[in-house]
Amino acid sequence: RINSLEQQSKSKTKTLKEMRLRLQQIALLKTEIQNIEARLTEKVTSKKGQDGKMAIHAEVRIRPEYTVNREDLNNDTDDSDAFWGHRVRFSADFGHDTWMRARVQIQESRTFGSNINKDGTLSLHQAWMELKPPELKGFRIRAGRMELTYGKERLIGRDDFSRNGRAFDGVVARMGHLPYFDIEVFYTKIRESTTGGDQDFYGAYMETRAVPLTVIQAYVMGLNNEQTKGSDAPGSAGTQVYKTHIWTTGGRVDAHFMNDTIHLEGEAVVQLGKLTDPRNATRDLDHFATAFYAELSYQAPIATLPTLGAFFVQASGDGNPEDGKSVGFYPLFPTRHSFLGTMDLFAWRNIRDFGAKLELTPPGGFGFFAAFHYLQLYTDKGQLSGLGTSKTPKPDQPIGRNIGIEIDTALSWAPNDQLQVQLGYSIFMPSTVTKELKICGNKALEGSCDAAQWAYLQTRLRF
Repeated sequence: RINSLEQQSKSKTKTLKEMRLRLQQIALLKTEIQNIEARLTEKVTSKKGQDGKMAIHAEVRIRPEYTVNREDLNNDTDDSDAFWGHRVRFSADFGHDTWMRARVQIQESRTFGSNINKDGTLSLHQAWMELKPPELKGFRIRAGRMELTYGKERLIGRDDFSRNGRAFDGVVARMGHLPYFDIEVFYTKIRESTTGGDQDFYGAYMETRAVPLTVIQAYVMGLNNEQTKGSDAPGSAGTQVYKTHIWTTGGRVDAHFMNDTIHLEGEAVVQLGKLTDPRNATRDLDHFATAFYAELSYQAPIATLPTLGAFFVQASGDGNPEDGKSVGFYPLFPTRHSFLGTMDLFAWRNIRDFGAKLELTPPGGFGFFAAFHYLQLYTDKGQLSGLGTSKTPKPDQPIGRNIGIEIDTALSWAPNDQLQVQLGYSIFMPSTVTKELKICGNKALEGSCDAAQWAYLQTRLRF
């Protein structure tokens, strides 16, 4: 009988091993299918408008919002605001055969009531041409005005949730053959001025998916910014050129384990360079700054696919502006929404965020999201970058580190690729930093600042 039980145990163990092996094979097959679908989608898109025909697309987004105390954290002032945001985009894609593509996209964004387009909200959001020579497999080059998206958009992104979004003027060259490697090199012109100075942004972004269920990315980017401003420094002739030359390098890993139930993501960024001292335009500061992101989550393999995760975010800040060094992180051109809270109150600079999140994906295209953010200053001597201000504590002013707590919730419904609806509510409860910096004015003298709230209902229709 004992021998029989041992045989049954060995048989079950063998069966479990075979099941695990098959699940791993299925996961690898899933990744390969996703890569094939991405390539097919790219081919279909590139063939749209073949032989001179055009493909027309449109997007309409309407988002009513209601805010209370969003910037002043003070119930004593009547600053509640309700408004409707409206954005419309029309785009035309066309090409010749499969080696040439082009896109032109016009955008109009405004709030309800702004019937006369006096602020110039009608703009050319994208206008680019792309070449993919058949002789150079895996190579393409795109030039014009375009959206750029890398990684999770913490450094470079479309900023799509904002009213206008973001696009770059420049050129991008790509060479790759995923899952083995993919590299993009880009150069963009952020500002062109004959008198006030230029701003250029360029870099290279590399990616590999050679490791199963894992995305590994590395990048290096440069930012050159020169601005001519008024100055009363000796010998400045009334003006002074303020320069910022910063290199940003880093890496990101996104991996799934245990049959896709465990998700691990990490990103580390280092900045080096020089910039003009904003307090003394006659000297330059050596710049060295760091930023990190880490997240661990678990998704239960049941009907609603509940995902529970924890994350940590940090970016260095300058606690001593008079020491001749610059250590405050520059977040470049990110998509801010939902990174440090969906209220988008803070920037990735002189900050720490300890948080947790919960996601549910019920059937029928529904989704639920909730997140908790415990926000602190990286250094209590540095600048608070957020809440519509950039206040710096006075020397020896004890302000503490605790900025506050933000709680975000959102319910979404996407029955198809054309329609998306999202209802969201967030609340930010301030702590000692906002009080000591008097973000809420004289209200801080009474004890503490008041909570800020935000609610929205967004509907997006694509066709």
